[in-house]
Amino acid sequence: MGPDVVETFFGDLARRGHDPALRRGESTGRFDIVRDGEVERWFISIKEGNIEVSRGKEGEPDWVMEADRGDFAGIVSGDDSALAARVRGVLRVYLNGGSQSFGLLTKLFSAPSKPGTRSRARQRDVAE
Repeated sequence: MGPDVVETFFGDLARRGHDPALRRGESTGRFDIVRDGEVERWFISIKEGNIEVSRGKEGEPDWVMEADRGDFAGIVSGDDSALAARVRGVLRVYLNGGSQSFGLLTKLFSAPSKPGTRSRARQRDVAE
């Protein structure tokens, strides 16, 4: 069995360390990933482009994103888009920090930019 795409997503996010696309803001958030009635909590902190990922942290986040593990795996693998999942109601987003937090949040799903690359979900959106 290959690596778990959800674990890989958060590991890759932590390894980014600094992402210039996130430099214009500050946000803290929590991902609630639900599997078999249990909730995995991943915490994200963004400050001046620096990204920290942790588990088990306490505090009031600026935003919470919640999804079943299978749906979230589809989003982070590129088989589904976060926007489409949000519209279908399988990805739930709760904002406490306003539009700046939402803007930073959407950038978390983007890999560091490489010219000429797009996710499979984005390729589908463009083709339709």
